Amino acid sequence: MNSTAGTASVRDFEVANIVPLRDTRVVGTRLVPVEAAPALAPAQLSYRGGPLIASAKVYALYWGSTWASTLPPSSGPQGVTRAAFDGFLSDVVRSAYMVLLAEYSTENVTIGRGSLLGSNIVGADPASQVSDSDIRAQLTSRMADGTLPPWDVSTLYAVLLPPGTTVTISGGAASCSDFCGYHDAILDANGNPLAYYAVLPYPGCQGCMQAQNGTLLSDFDALTTVASHEIAEAVTDPIPGRGWYDDQQGEIGDICAWQLAALDGYAVQQLWSNRQQACVGPAGG
Repeated sequence: MNSTAGTASVRDFEVANIVPLRDTRVVGTRLVPVEAAPALAPAQLSYRGGPLIASAKVYALYWGSTWASTLPPSSGPQGVTRAAFDGFLSDVVRSAYMVLLAEYSTENVTIGRGSLLGSNIVGADPASQVSDSDIRAQLTSRMADGTLPPWDVSTLYAVLLPPGTTVTISGGAASCSDFCGYHDAILDANGNPLAYYAVLPYPGCQGCMQAQNGTLLSDFDALTTVASHEIAEAVTDPIPGRGWYDDQQGEIGDICAWQLAALDGYAVQQLWSNRQQACVGPAGG
């Protein structure tokens, strides 16, 4: 397992939509080590007028034949299976976790519980490094051939990568070196959304497998933590920076990165509440 926690330097690139490594923090457009980050005023997400997702319909796309079997753990006793992760996705989108997002409803959109549409394994196996452009091409191709259900404004595609595949995004940022996951939107020439998606690289570094309190997470718990972060951000800010956003501290998940809570036995990330001015977890655990 590669260790990157504590070694990150200040990086300038688009960070509106990522899960930062543990021990790093979003500050404006930079990713900054916690020990070097400046003091910031209390967060206050403000609505920028863009789309929101009222009742998220999640569909999981497992890229690569590796997902047909149990993926051996790099940390802890628990491996990861498609069935187990589908179970988490089904639970989280129907749960009290989504109720946390209700305070970010608007006059036109009431945010509530969602559903899991299903999942699929697709090939050919990805290369050892794939770009966000590769992921967009995969989604576009799979929408065209009917592998994915038709997209509408409530649909969120979740793309899971197997162990050994690094994901890179605009500006040169790479999974496990700079981030642990991200979400984004495919837009047409006029800026209208054609798809919303979240990308979940397989965790394989300390910076993506350690809670803020120092607890080392299993592969499965690391994935559920990152997924919960990205689902919440995709719902409240599906086109990054055009929904609920704080100019200095990012999205609803960034402010509380790696502060964990329990949900029906799963590990999830706490989320920022404007009303409570605090990071909060789902009622009932």
